[in-house]
Amino acid sequence: MEASTKPMNPKPVKYYFHELSDRELDKLRTQALTAKYLAANCIQPRWCGHPDALNGLNGCIALLEDRKKICMGFCSKCEFYLEGGDCHE
Repeated sequence: MEASTKPMNPKPVKYYFHELSDRELDKLRTQALTAKYLAANCIQPRWCGHPDALNGLNGCIALLEDRKKICMGFCSKCEFYLEGGDCHE
């Protein structure tokens, strides 16, 4: 049996949006960053129960605008906060 010459396409890795560096975010912005792209490539923090936090229109303003401040303590007073999350594993 002949080995396949097609490259394997692993499942894309999703990144926590609040952990992106400024450089990574700038790269995303130059690629016409959209809510659909964010949903496909980034995830919101584990403690965030917002149904669509990365949506620019109806999402979490703090997550989208002040992502470097995002951690459990910062988010703990939010109505969408989920107990038992963690900033970093």
